[in-house]
Amino acid sequence: MTRRPPPPPGTGLSLGPGTARIILGCAGIFFLLPVAASAWFAVRDSNGHFTTRALSSVWDTPGLASAAWQTAWIAAGSAALSVIVLAPTVTWVHLRFPRNRWVFEAISLTPLALPPVVLVSGLNTIGTRLPFDLAGQEGILIPVYTALALPYCYRIVDAAVSSAGVQPVTEAARMLGASHRQVLLLVVIPAIRRALGSAAMITAALCFGEYTVASLLSFQTFPVWLDVLGQEASQGAVALSALSLLLPWLVLLAASLAWRGPRDQRGPARAVGSGEALDPVPAAATGLDAAPGTPAGDLLMEGAPRCGT
Repeated sequence: MTRRPPPPPGTGLSLGPGTARIILGCAGIFFLLPVAASAWFAVRDSNGHFTTRALSSVWDTPGLASAAWQTAWIAAGSAALSVIVLAPTVTWVHLRFPRNRWVFEAISLTPLALPPVVLVSGLNTIGTRLPFDLAGQEGILIPVYTALALPYCYRIVDAAVSSAGVQPVTEAARMLGASHRQVLLLVVIPAIRRALGSAAMITAALCFGEYTVASLLSFQTFPVWLDVLGQEASQGAVALSALSLLLPWLVLLAASLAWRGPRDQRGPARAVGSGEALDPVPAAATGLDAAPGTPAGDLLMEGAPRCGT
């Protein structure tokens, strides 16, 4: 019995342009229709006339600036912590435990199985044993939000590291005398910078939308303040909710366009993993000890060999 040859790469399920437009149109309606309905409700008065009174009155509401600023620096801290933790951790897993990656993926899904009430209960239990009170310590939300975003961010970075093929260039850089810090900062992070940016944006978006943990811990973040505003001025709260949904989307779109870059400029790890030769790199630009005439110097000056051959 003869075995059927495997299909050539790139011949999987493909959608025509018409089907793709239909899918994108349905997705756009699904996401934009609630925002449009909220905006329509916010700019209509009781007589059905157009008005911006509800939105203009929101800016004078006490507590808006403090809640927005508090949530902004919590989001910045959570995004930074997410990148600092995931970049070396995922790289270390791929280099040291490539066959046990599924274990770490399962561990990253743990926050999805823990309800926010359980997290808050655990934080309160830990807070009773600390020398200071957690009340008023908004910084405690930074590791909490980082953990809540871990299931989504870990998979993004893990997929980027897998597709970039960092193991060949990591071994090459180590042969050239690079330290672990140089490998991480000069090889791995440039190759997965778009994934790290996406993980940071997802973490920040979660901070601007998370309500349960902040409310149970009695922190006045932007979602909690918005809920209180909705009990007094529903139209203003709905208008501000629509803006809070559109602004992160615009930021994500702008960041995606900024990180895309030219299609022919790819990271060094992806070039080596795909079997392409790297461009010659001056030794002075790397900071590595690669004198001309040595094997390391010849490899550095001539470019990395084709690993796919």
